[in-house]
Amino acid sequence: MNKSSDPSASLKAVRAKIDRIDEELHRLMVERTELARNVWKAKDRTMAGLAAVRPAREAQMLRAFAARHRGQISLPVLWRIWRELIIANIRAQVPVAVHVADGGPGAGMWDLARAHFGFDTEMTRHGGAAAAVRAAAAGAAIAVLPAESADDWAGELRAQDRFCIFDALPQIVASRAPGPLCQGPAAYLAGDVALEPTGADTSVVLVPAGHDEAMAAADRHGLDVNACRGVGEATLLGIAGLDMALKPEGGENWGGVDVKVLGGHADATVWDQ
Repeated sequence: MNKSSDPSASLKAVRAKIDRIDEELHRLMVERTELARNVWKAKDRTMAGLAAVRPAREAQMLRAFAARHRGQISLPVLWRIWRELIIANIRAQVPVAVHVADGGPGAGMWDLARAHFGFDTEMTRHGGAAAAVRAAAAGAAIAVLPAESADDWAGELRAQDRFCIFDALPQIVASRAPGPLCQGPAAYLAGDVALEPTGADTSVVLVPAGHDEAMAAADRHGLDVNACRGVGEATLLGIAGLDMALKPEGGENWGGVDVKVLGGHADATVWDQ
């Protein structure tokens, strides 16, 4: 048997190539981390809190990944690797602590948060969403909140100065994902984080009314609703576009229904499985 037809020799060659790729990946990851540190050094070092958290930049990175992705490894798996890199670089710049409103087994908030913020980011579990908001606001941290909740965390969020919804989870949705129309995100991220448009965004609006009344109010003003969730006795509407004012002409409410924009987020990236 010649060497070219020896299966064991062929396998060794493949493994050697994988080892070379791993070595190069490792080198590039280290180089990427150093570049990220240089970016932070070039920034205004007086910035505090969560200034290194850039959800718009992350969304644009994810969309670029999705546009060029090929091969058998799924986009969510690949992005999970990059999430670890991103959050590690952020933690090298500023402390990151996360308060998760998790209703227990089956709620899924903890797993969503851990996948997003990395395996060794400090996370604290709270049984109530309003408690998670208060804890995050007190400690310049991030709250992970269920989009649908009997707990009125939206009212608590309104009471916090400079605190807003800045992102939503999951960041990737399958093109054939099951679920009702207008379901929207499973969770929102809130904190003292600056909002920046990405070109495909949603404003999150608190309407102190039930589902039908909130939808009717939005419809009267021709607003494009892409999510509708109940929080306490109020309704959260996702309105296409990033607009922290979102007021109709000539008034501070929607035909008698007072509203409050709680923030916004980049739209999820659709993954064609």
